[in-house]
Amino acid sequence: MLRAALLRPWPLIVLVIGLVFFALTLTWWALPLTAATYAALVALAVRDPIFQTLVLEGREKARLLAQSRARQISGQTPKTRARRLREGETRDRLEAALEARERVLVAINGSDEETRNLFAGAVPQLERAAELLVDLAEAREQAPQEERNPGALSAIDAELSRAPERFHALRSEVVRASIESDADARDRAESVRESLDETNRRLRELRASA
Repeated sequence: MLRAALLRPWPLIVLVIGLVFFALTLTWWALPLTAATYAALVALAVRDPIFQTLVLEGREKARLLAQSRARQISGQTPKTRARRLREGETRDRLEAALEARERVLVAINGSDEETRNLFAGAVPQLERAAELLVDLAEAREQAPQEERNPGALSAIDAELSRAPERFHALRSEVVRASIESDADARDRAESVRESLDETNRRLRELRASA
């Protein structure tokens, strides 16, 4: 992560400009100013969740997280988007899934610092899961009647119905991890991340076929 942040284009450009300016002018304050600016840009990159996701999980997941953040900034949270759906079974299933997902986040944020650190990587995965579930529900509701794929719609209904139970199981894993030994807690955290990866992969595939 640090190596990737050190080699980002913008910090390197700032570093090169500062060194060239010093070489041409021999102005002593250019060196500490350049170093401080470069260090600040690297520190910001390391703390940026989107950059972390890009480095650790790939460009596609970083893009999805950036979209999620943009929606949050514009007020388009998963709950807001869910409330825009017409009342009915699809909306009810979606809201139940989002509520269960929220309980996982509450369990993570309400645990001790060590457990929160273990599950930090699961938080953006949970955010992506919420966005994908809403995408599926919207696709389910908005697909023109003549273009609907009955098999895909049934699969979406089943996925939305099963989602609350899956999130409840993940919440239980977080709670157990908070009272277990370090090794067992790490194993549970890894299991949760793998489960969310598989869930998000399945949701993306469903969204593509809807």
